[in-house]
Amino acid sequence: MPDATADGSDVVTELIIDPTAARFAEQWVGYAREAQTFMVMNVGESVAPDLRAELTGEGAADYVIEANECRTLEPSASCALTVAFAPRAGGTRTATLEVRSGTGVARAELSGIGMDPNDYNRVFVSSESLSMLLGSPEAYDAECNRLATAAGINGPEQDAFIAWFSSRDSPVSERLGDARGFVRMDGRAFADDLLAGEVMRGVEFNEYGERLDPETIVVTGSQGDGSVSVNTCRNWDSTRFGAGAGRADAGPRLWTLGIGASCSIRWPIYCVETRKRRELIPPRHPGRAMYVTNAGFEEYESPEEACEASKPAGAGSVLPLVARTGTVAADIVNRSATYVRPDGIVVGTGVELVEGRWRTGVWQQGDGAYPSEGYAAWTGSPRIDAPGNETCSDWTSTDREIRGHSGVPAAPGGDTFWRRGDLGRRCSTSGLRFYCIETD
Repeated sequence: MPDATADGSDVVTELIIDPTAARFAEQWVGYAREAQTFMVMNVGESVAPDLRAELTGEGAADYVIEANECRTLEPSASCALTVAFAPRAGGTRTATLEVRSGTGVARAELSGIGMDPNDYNRVFVSSESLSMLLGSPEAYDAECNRLATAAGINGPEQDAFIAWFSSRDSPVSERLGDARGFVRMDGRAFADDLLAGEVMRGVEFNEYGERLDPETIVVTGSQGDGSVSVNTCRNWDSTRFGAGAGRADAGPRLWTLGIGASCSIRWPIYCVETRKRRELIPPRHPGRAMYVTNAGFEEYESPEEACEASKPAGAGSVLPLVARTGTVAADIVNRSATYVRPDGIVVGTGVELVEGRWRTGVWQQGDGAYPSEGYAAWTGSPRIDAPGNETCSDWTSTDREIRGHSGVPAAPGGDTFWRRGDLGRRCSTSGLRFYCIETD
């Protein structure tokens, strides 16, 4: 072996990197970053000194090396470095991460989509709680435009936003017009056609891009299709009646309706931009499938049959994510895997699922449909990491005298996704689905 030069450039080394390719979630230009970790390993027989990491390629400026533990690697040793996606322009942004030591070089190809905020309609939860007695949806439209202007995101005419707010005379479906393509304030996709109910993520952020408590209640007076709900504080002028509301972290239907709110209290509202008409198709993220069954338990002989009959095209082996007596649902979750819905939206890593930190809900069926009605999913235990204790006789009975724990797929925040209330539902309750995950 030749003597090493001062900078170690002729030391014979052999490096590998994992993963060798990474696709980052779509990001708004100038907004939130998503970081991914890469592991570099010395698979040669010599020490790899003075490791150097750099970004190259056309989109190198759209990525940032945020953390780098790689200095010197003994044979068979590994180190980690973290790269974040911070696009400076819209469109697909590609670059290469290179790690060098001596003669060894390891490369990972990076790809992400920069989303120009001017291309899509923004949706946010108001940072201020408002009186429920302003008299009309148009008054709330004005409040949304006031807030958007203060945050610097309104149009030149200061009228780009409406409130997701309805009355009998002014349902939001009529004021929304033909606007299409909606994103949250962190740049993640919210919905393409908002009135179709195919919500991809909860709104969760205010006009300044600040994340809210996931269980924040938001008053709407609106159904998922933009029609008026039953409860509207008597057309927004009386404290004697209730108001229809949703949850900021929730998916289809529950994001806008399903919770009752007092008309005597001030509440946040949703604000929706309406200037753009651009189809929104978010990139599909790789990962293992996670979904809910296409129909309720009563339609199948077992949870396994339900998951198999409902699994998306291309999925491998699948299992129900449920507990049974003495068994824990979390035991079938691969901690190092990433789980995605059929639409390609990431639900979370295995670790995040087990710890209850779901990035979004599993509110899409295996066949791709987004159910518009409220529904729950059988789980069988009070926590995902706890043994089953109310399991409908280990999913063999629909007897009304037996109970089973269940969660709400459309509400990923808190522990509602796994358990709704302390007392399980009667096993004769129809329409409850199962969570399913791909195991290989």
